[in-house]
Amino acid sequence: DPVYGSRLHAFPRPATAYIAFNAKAYPLFQNRNVRRAIAMAVDANEICSKTLGGLETVATGIIPEGVLGHRTSASTIAFDPVQARKLLAQAGFPNPSKMPPLDLYLRAEREDTRLVAEATQGYLEKNLGIRVTLKPLEWTTFLDKRNRHELPMYLLDWTADYLDPQNFISLLFATNGGGNRQGYSNPQVDRLCAKADEMPQKDPKRLELYARAEDLILEDAPWIPLYFESDLELISPRIKGLRESVFGHLPHTKVSLEN
Repeated sequence: DPVYGSRLHAFPRPATAYIAFNAKAYPLFQNRNVRRAIAMAVDANEICSKTLGGLETVATGIIPEGVLGHRTSASTIAFDPVQARKLLAQAGFPNPSKMPPLDLYLRAEREDTRLVAEATQGYLEKNLGIRVTLKPLEWTTFLDKRNRHELPMYLLDWTADYLDPQNFISLLFATNGGGNRQGYSNPQVDRLCAKADEMPQKDPKRLELYARAEDLILEDAPWIPLYFESDLELISPRIKGLRESVFGHLPHTKVSLEN
């Protein structure tokens, strides 16, 4: 738009969009090779560049930009359909079409989520021969089923409550983490998180422990991190004095509206 195009601004937020695998609802996800194969078949770069029009940043890990412990070199799984098919064959599915039916759940109200879900559905059918049925749910129903571990595979995002790796790594992936809805469990991750959680926040050794835990999680693939999210805001040139933080604009105590 000739007028409003220049007034639309993107602001990075501490949030990660992901696809989660729940082994309680789909027993094949207990097999690490199955999870890794599906992760390798989904092209997160293309989702960001084409499906979402370049508006989001490809996730380089679990911890997003703006959060302590964010890295650009975590052990994310690369897009590799050939290796993905090999892993599925090792898992007992040389013909992936013989796998039990797989459903991908998503929020019904979100257009961006629908687009990403449709792209994922296409990747899995094209690259692996897996037929995926999309299951949009109203938000409260989605959350209720997710919290009761009834969703086998789902598309969601997580936004930081506080800007610390504990809020992503320990909370979401430790066996007893309050936000662990995938049923994921790795004793090594638990030990690293327990030790790091007790250390002073900015101790470099603490961040090293979380980084090791994050790499183990990414290699196990209970999630496919897709992208780090941004907010798009339309801001009039009359607005002056906005104060920005990764959680959004601070209270407008210094904002003015010029004529």
